[in-house]
Order: sequence, then C-alpha cells, then structure tokens
Amino acid sequence: LAYPNINDSFEIFNDFCGSLAEILEENDLENIFQIVGFHPKFRFEGLESNDKANYVNRAPYPVIHILLAQDVALAANTIKTGENISQNNERTIKSLSSHELKKYFGFL
Repeated sequence: LAYPNINDSFEIFNDFCGSLAEILEENDLENIFQIVGFHPKFRFEGLESNDKANYVNRAPYPVIHILLAQDVALAANTIKTGENISQNNERTIKSLSSHELKKYFGFL
C-alpha cells in the first residue's frame, strides 16, 4: 500500500506501522501477516539519518508491505546459512558509492 499524500513525518508513519502490527497481534494474526514499512526518511533506531543502512527501508513514498509470514520464513530459510536478508541488503547498500546511491535513490 503506497501513501503518496500521507504526512511527511517518519515518526508518525512509524507509529502507524506499529499500530498496525499491534492490531495483528490483538487478533492473533501476527503469525499469518507481517507488516514492513518503507519511507523516504526511514531511520533505524540507533542510527544517524545519513547512515547508508537506512536505505534498506527507504522508498519514494511511504509504503506498507503486508507480507505472508510463511513466505518471509520460507525466503529466510532459502538464503545461505548464516545470511540474513536484511543484513545482506545492508551490506549491498553500504557497498554503493555516493554516485551509485544517488543514482538508485535520487528520488530522496
């Protein structure tokens, strides 16, 4: 679900995603669905806003992915032992030069 006209605040969007996750838990659906948020200003807790790792969850518009938990588990199990999807994505992003980062994420 893309929200091109939603408030630009990452904090408000992140709280909204947290509320959606709580609704899943309250209805015993957290083992069926998983919520993943992407936002132009996404920032992992504990990281500076300019840290390249944040680009793993950045998108031109606020976007909420509603995934099937079993598909996420299947994908995680098919990756080589010891590798995690998010960690692999972060490594790839961090390996990009400033020019490459601007090329792929010029919309930000």
